[in-house]
Amino acid sequence: ETVAIGLRFFAAVGARPPRADDVRITDKVRQAYPLVDVRYAQAKSGELSLMDALKELAPARLRLAGLMRVLDAARERGDVRARLRGLGARNCLRGEEVVVTGVCELLGGREDNRGDTRRELIECIEQLGGTCKSDVKGTDARPGTTLLVVGLGEKGVDGKRNGRGEAPETSGKFRKATEINSKRAAKRHSEEQKRREKEEAMRNNPRIKKPHEVKSVPPDIRILREDEFYA
Repeated sequence: ETVAIGLRFFAAVGARPPRADDVRITDKVRQAYPLVDVRYAQAKSGELSLMDALKELAPARLRLAGLMRVLDAARERGDVRARLRGLGARNCLRGEEVVVTGVCELLGGREDNRGDTRRELIECIEQLGGTCKSDVKGTDARPGTTLLVVGLGEKGVDGKRNGRGEAPETSGKFRKATEINSKRAAKRHSEEQKRREKEEAMRNNPRIKKPHEVKSVPPDIRILREDEFYA
């Protein structure tokens, strides 16, 4: 039954219309598997059959299975949780408003875990004094989310795996955080431009005495991958 579900998934992916900018193929994926774009195009055109793709995938699946066993053994010893608690003094995350997106693999990613893989990470963040929220908030004028932690797994749904393999960068939370950061960067640039223009006007017209009052813009939302957060 599991094999049948997997085959149906691959067949469904192969039946989708081609997308030149498929967001599931990131630069990191290309670095790890340089032939991904070539093989993807071959699969789309029919030059690479489903069975060919499965045969090429087999060694990687075995290697991944081995790595997951190693990861499970390290996780059972509690190294990640202990390291998280040792990030700094108690309440070292006080004042941080944190959102977690995607499937977490390092702390909650046990193979038998079919629930919310973010749960243990969220507990650790709260124990360190941080406040976890369910969604990204903030504008170019108002603060809100200060940190977004992106899981190393797929996008999933509510921290749970769904087998679609979508990159976590496609999540609404990730998109919202990057949009807020872009607006803040634009606001800072605009305010700096207004300040310079006002200074130039003051130099050319002595009657202008008051400089431009630069509006405060909140700091950007820090975006960290799950492994970067633990580092």
